[in-house]
Amino acid sequence: MTNRSRICCATVTPRGNRREKIALRSASVQTFLRRVLFLCSKINPSKVVLRTVSVQRLTEVPNGAPAAGPYSLGVIAEGKFLYVSGQGPYDPATGGLVRGDIAKQTELVLQSVKHIVEAAGVGLENIVSCRVYLQPLTLETFQAMNAVYAQFFGPHKPARTTIGATLLNMDVEIDAIVVLD
Repeated sequence: MTNRSRICCATVTPRGNRREKIALRSASVQTFLRRVLFLCSKINPSKVVLRTVSVQRLTEVPNGAPAAGPYSLGVIAEGKFLYVSGQGPYDPATGGLVRGDIAKQTELVLQSVKHIVEAAGVGLENIVSCRVYLQPLTLETFQAMNAVYAQFFGPHKPARTTIGATLLNMDVEIDAIVVLD
């Protein structure tokens, strides 16, 4: 399931040449413009720059993990980029998170990322960057995660950062940035 919305942004330079950004979620551009003009009534109109950003939220994906909180599984910005929220080791067979073996957790996490990427209509080859959060970050856990990660992506090697973190109810979490065609 997706949820589309438009976020309108304005950059204004009031007296004193200090730039300020205003972002409002608005049902229409007209409503947004009225709000900007109200907020900026003492600003030179030539110093106001307006733009709208189209946003599509992925709130559910087939075979994917449900969001565990008040966030989207992925957000498509301007139809150009998909930002995948951090995914945990969700096992669709049990409907819950898996703890224990780092390799198994990594495999489940990457499958969740894959489901979200495919729900956006592209494939793994479109992933340009990943952040891996690992608990605990040791040579053993890094090597176990890295072996599964390397096999999963094959010759396609997105940019990656691996971060030692304190995680709740999981030992591996991965988020991603994806370029849409």
